[in-house]
Amino acid sequence: MKAIDWNTIASRVGDKRYKHIMRVLETARHLAERHGVDIEKAETAAMFHDICKYRDDELLWQEAKRLNIQNLEDFKAFPQVLHAFVAAESAKIDYGMEDEEILDKIYEDFMNDDSITTVLNNDLQTIINHYLSK
Repeated sequence: MKAIDWNTIASRVGDKRYKHIMRVLETARHLAERHGVDIEKAETAAMFHDICKYRDDELLWQEAKRLNIQNLEDFKAFPQVLHAFVAAESAKIDYGMEDEEILDKIYEDFMNDDSITTVLNNDLQTIINHYLSK
């Protein structure tokens, strides 16, 4: 896997989000150690979980187009979930991630947000299922 340029990521997501990503990474490491889960996989999924939650929403949409996210128009009603799909596609395309288990965890990141799961409609759920079945 290609190395992540954390300076670029930090400038795109902002200091607060960058610190959040680093805390999640540390927590993932501790939880993986405690529960006997593959530490490298846990850390990698944690690193990518919010890597595309940019300060600039326009950058997120540009990245989604560049990465050829399917059914992009359908995300306009729920832009807060788009970052997980962009992150997973970026992990594959930009960083050479091939581990499907890790990619699934990146896609699923947004599903842990109660405010999102309560507003999902059938069309968006179809898109989500499409990506999770890859």
